Amino acid sequence: MSAPTLDTEVAGLRCRDVLDALSAYLDGELDANRVQALNAHLADCANCARFGGQMGTFLTKLRAGVPLPSVDTSMLQRVLKTVGQRE
Repeated sequence: MSAPTLDTEVAGLRCRDVLDALSAYLDGELDANRVQALNAHLADCANCARFGGQMGTFLTKLRAGVPLPSVDTSMLQRVLKTVGQRE
């Protein structure tokens, strides 16, 4: 049995197409038809399902564990003023 490639086609989609859409898929940015097509591929492609699951777990943990940085508004104003003066 040969190793899978990104050109492997399952359920009408190549693995590379699934990987290209994975971020938008995990973020809920795709329309229902595209989600259905990706779900069909993921259901029958063990490699993409494994990678997609790992990526989803990673992103969920990352989003939950990384607080948003606070912004020093006075510093931001100074930076914007300096950049504006250089234009």
